[in-house]
Amino acid sequence: MIIGSFGPFVAALVVARATGEWDMFKARLFRWRVSLRWYLLVLALPVTTFALAYGTHLVLGGAPFDATRGLPLTALPGVFLVTLLVGGGNEEPGWRGYALDELEARFGPLTGTLILGALWALWHFPAFLDPASSQNTVPLLAWMIGVFLNTIVLTWLFNHTQSIIIAALYHAFFNVVGIWPATAMPLEQFARLYWIAVLLYGAFVIALLLATRATLGFTSQPPLTARTKTVSTEN
Repeated sequence: MIIGSFGPFVAALVVARATGEWDMFKARLFRWRVSLRWYLLVLALPVTTFALAYGTHLVLGGAPFDATRGLPLTALPGVFLVTLLVGGGNEEPGWRGYALDELEARFGPLTGTLILGALWALWHFPAFLDPASSQNTVPLLAWMIGVFLNTIVLTWLFNHTQSIIIAALYHAFFNVVGIWPATAMPLEQFARLYWIAVLLYGAFVIALLLATRATLGFTSQPPLTARTKTVSTEN
């Protein structure tokens, strides 16, 4: 599972090298100097989503977290670091750092994003065959909807920052915040909480699409391949 999780990253490295796109890809890979508001959004959006979902869960009569059962909060920084490096964040150089650019340029921001969401979801399905995978704690349909919602948000974040670091941080942090409640409550209660979170997140994504007119911050430009060839010719 861990080795396989590096597939998109390795694919992006190989293709970027083979097609002469390495310099542009590397710039995105190490771009951390972006506006502070994007780092704040990386933290605020997952926390706000699940905090509102938990409040709604309680109002509807759901069981509260069992603090004695859940993973200690002091362990979460370590869990986040592992998730960033080998549990989700390591996929982002492939998905957002390379594939998104090509898909948006060819199909437009929304259609390109939905195509990437379908590929992302399909790529994850083998994890459901592993009983130890954290994905087995999540209702399959809710998880699939969540993948497409997260793909849209990640497109928006990446289009505004062109930073793989931002995408990786968001991916990892959302995974940790979304799965932690499963360690602190019965799985049937967690499934209900997760569905509520997906519905609330969906409302945010709809508002985002309306606010951006489905452009998600995309500015029309040729694919990364074409831009790299242009730069090479000019040089």
